[in-house]
Amino acid sequence: METASNVAIDLSGVDLSVIGETISGLVPTCLALIIPILAIRKGLSFVLGMIHGA
Repeated sequence: METASNVAIDLSGVDLSVIGETISGLVPTCLALIIPILAIRKGLSFVLGMIHGA
């Protein structure tokens, strides 16, 4: 009976480049979402600060 420490998984036939391509494909989409969200937060913070200071 084999224990978990003696079991080796053969990953030689697995193509891991697909994961890298997927991540690099998602980067522009994520940046396109993150930048406007940060800008809206910064703008709201500025407006609320001006209202609070008035």
